[in-house]
Amino acid sequence: MVAHAYCDPFLAHVLPKTTEEFNIHLHLPHQDPSGVLFCAMLAVRRDSCLPSELLPDGTLPMVHRVRVAATLYLVQKLYINAPPDNSNHMIPLMQHFMQEHEQPRWSNEWATACTRYMEIEAEVLIQNPVFRLASENPLTHVEAELERLMQSPRKMPHGVALAIRAAAFFVLGSCLMNPDADVLEALNSEMSTEDIGRATVSVLLTCASAVSDPSCTYRHRYEPHVDRASAVLVANAQSKHAGGLRVGNYAIEGPDHAVRRLVSPGALAVACAVFGAAA
Repeated sequence: MVAHAYCDPFLAHVLPKTTEEFNIHLHLPHQDPSGVLFCAMLAVRRDSCLPSELLPDGTLPMVHRVRVAATLYLVQKLYINAPPDNSNHMIPLMQHFMQEHEQPRWSNEWATACTRYMEIEAEVLIQNPVFRLASENPLTHVEAELERLMQSPRKMPHGVALAIRAAAFFVLGSCLMNPDADVLEALNSEMSTEDIGRATVSVLLTCASAVSDPSCTYRHRYEPHVDRASAVLVANAQSKHAGGLRVGNYAIEGPDHAVRRLVSPGALAVACAVFGAAA
């Protein structure tokens, strides 16, 4: 069960494999390149809360299958973010943030540096509400709102939801790039993170309508304070400081792409006009 889930292409985005491109044929998922699969299978075998025998039909009760899923994903998080092999993940990460003269020259020095890194990681976890931030932020509420819209009577198309989710970071990230104001913090003092997430979706729904064929001017029906937040988000997405995010599918120039169309200057200009009038 664990191995099947780990190797399932459908879960590739949930359980990403940290392998270099040149090693892709040597380190396929079923070869367990990161060690996640082996550790997860060991953890499942040693879990005293799981039954030692299957049901007569050869399956596990759902409550136990969910526990197996949780074990696999927990091990994935541990290995991807705090792997036991320092050289494979931790050292390249530290090298990226170190200047050349700051990098250790000998393996024993790297071992000391990695130990200190793990201490700092623990300090960050203790001193910052990382779990709450990860589970309760505008981007998580973007996903929740998209799910709601996909299940609504009008049923937002899956492709549109994917494009909006992919474009959402540009809208929210542009606020974080603002050098003069704590944009999201200021909005959060007036409304919930859920409302900011809904405002992000609202902006991108307007952008999606502007670049659709045929195009139209559209504003989803949200409360007035959500529309005001949308106006703030659009202003930041159009600003000069948002230029730092104009790479990849967020770049203005490049091959035609659904996400590029959503965050194009033309689409944002339509959203600015729509929410400027609504503010």
